[in-house]
Amino acid sequence: MRSLITLITFLLLPNMVVAQSTQPSFTIAIPFILNAPPYMWRDANTGQMIGSTIDANELIAKKLGYKLNWLFYNPSDNNETIVNAYQSGDLDILLNAVPKGLQEMYLIKVDARVTGV
Repeated sequence: MRSLITLITFLLLPNMVVAQSTQPSFTIAIPFILNAPPYMWRDANTGQMIGSTIDANELIAKKLGYKLNWLFYNPSDNNETIVNAYQSGDLDILLNAVPKGLQEMYLIKVDARVTGV
């Protein structure tokens, strides 16, 4: 019996370790122009983006077991960067307005009220 448990442990352990180390991640693009507390702003001390928009999305992702990568952009300056990131598969989610030049027929629109916290 003990050898059977040991065998099962050795067979399952690598799968459990792999499952824990391959946490799914998503890259989210969100426009940023001006500081807008409490929703989103750049911390004066650290330079990091903070605020309730980021906190809410990070909390949801953490509860679901996801990791988020943020891509902040200026809609008037960085539309081409966002379009290129989307076309190359490096961008998963757009929050807010879709940049011009991005083919909207390929995007799935989600009602903003769905993400209300």
